[in-house]
Amino acid sequence: MKKTVVIRVFSAMAMMPALSIAAEPASEHPTYAKEVSRIIQDNCQICHQPGQIGPMSFTSYEEIRPWAPLTRLKVMEREMPPYQYDHDIGVQELKDERRMSEEDTNTLVAWVDAGSPMGNLEDLPLPKEYPAVGEWRLGEELGPPDHIIQSTAWDVPAAGQDLRWEPEVPTGITTSRCIKAVETPPSAAAHGSTHHAIRFDMQRVESNDREGIYAKTLTAPVGKPVTLTAYTQDRGNRIDYEELDQLIFPLGSEWILRQGPAMPEFASEKITGRDRAKGSEGGSDDWTTVQTEAIFWEPGEYIIRLRVDNFEAPDSQFDNQRCWSNAYIPVTVTP
Repeated sequence: MKKTVVIRVFSAMAMMPALSIAAEPASEHPTYAKEVSRIIQDNCQICHQPGQIGPMSFTSYEEIRPWAPLTRLKVMEREMPPYQYDHDIGVQELKDERRMSEEDTNTLVAWVDAGSPMGNLEDLPLPKEYPAVGEWRLGEELGPPDHIIQSTAWDVPAAGQDLRWEPEVPTGITTSRCIKAVETPPSAAAHGSTHHAIRFDMQRVESNDREGIYAKTLTAPVGKPVTLTAYTQDRGNRIDYEELDQLIFPLGSEWILRQGPAMPEFASEKITGRDRAKGSEGGSDDWTTVQTEAIFWEPGEYIIRLRVDNFEAPDSQFDNQRCWSNAYIPVTVTP
């Protein structure tokens, strides 16, 4: 059995009036020096500082003031900080959470509405120190890491839209181990282009039967079609319909290049054994087979994923949407 780890990888422009940073007399509204600077330090500067992913730096009043109206909008809409955790459902007391508190949000909004005043310079906090680029942020507390998993290199285009990169790399861990902490930093050279990372651990059990997460590795020559076959099953609960056992849900599917040197060409898909609903007692027992022919134009090691959904089903709304697949197909393409 091999264990692998999968790792997955905002900009704005505005024009504002000239700054005015003269100290102002004390008033009832918040000021940058006394309140807002500390909110920015605690919530924004981790990304909005030179060399980090934030498209502008927020380390001083002169830097934050032109962006005050946009910052107000983003925090009110909870787009910033970019920590999308529900504020009303589930556990709300989180350790090291990145959500901005309601109190801090109201303070920042009130500051912008008051004209973004500087306030008394003597109220400014000391600059906050952050770990140097390339250092482990948990290092001071836990020491150096016991085990490092490094992804393969990837060249980011100089211009273009945001991209997701999904490399799959072996963990190098062959025995059971307890994990105290995990940190997923970009390399020093990638700090300015990497926004975030999501890590998935998977046990790779190769199999060609329906329960297999990975199909056995296929071999195909460059330019020659190879048949990709995947089995999928909707295991979610369903809301009740009349004559439910006779209801066949329409399916959508998409073959995705998860890893490999070049995008292959996928032919028309063949879907058989479409999912038959089984009601609200535990999903469907029926399997769906999806096949396509793929042509690879570059030699190398590929992993192809199949995404299957029933978003067109009559109950596909809110928490009843289902998207499922068990298919990760490795392909070795020879010259």
